[in-house]
Amino acid sequence: MDRDILVLEKLHPSDERKKPPSTANNIHWHVEGGSDDLWPLLLHADIIIGMNTMALLQAAILGKNPISYQPGAFNPNLCTAVRLGLAELHTAKGTLARRLPILLKKKQKSPEYPRSLPCSPPDAAKRVCMVAWELMR
Repeated sequence: MDRDILVLEKLHPSDERKKPPSTANNIHWHVEGGSDDLWPLLLHADIIIGMNTMALLQAAILGKNPISYQPGAFNPNLCTAVRLGLAELHTAKGTLARRLPILLKKKQKSPEYPRSLPCSPPDAAKRVCMVAWELMR
């Protein structure tokens, strides 16, 4: 790649911090702690890669096109995002390596917050307030 690339590795909450791997001069690797908030990272990312993680579903909710990398997976459909067709699946390093330069060349849209989430009805906050009001009577 002929451009600078920032890799943010987001650790699982149960993982301990680790040192970033050695990379080419144009690749800047940063490791985020497991308890750091994930949504801002997903919102601004050009590419999101995970294995079998909720981050892939969250990325899909934000309109991203996440990748599930499961080397040698026997049952990749255990990943909910793959099973639902929300994440692109790669089971070999070679296919992922060929796909990444193509994805990095694509023009990325400016990040924007979703207007509504598919898992929450648009009037959810109003309904919660109404229940709270009834309980206070």
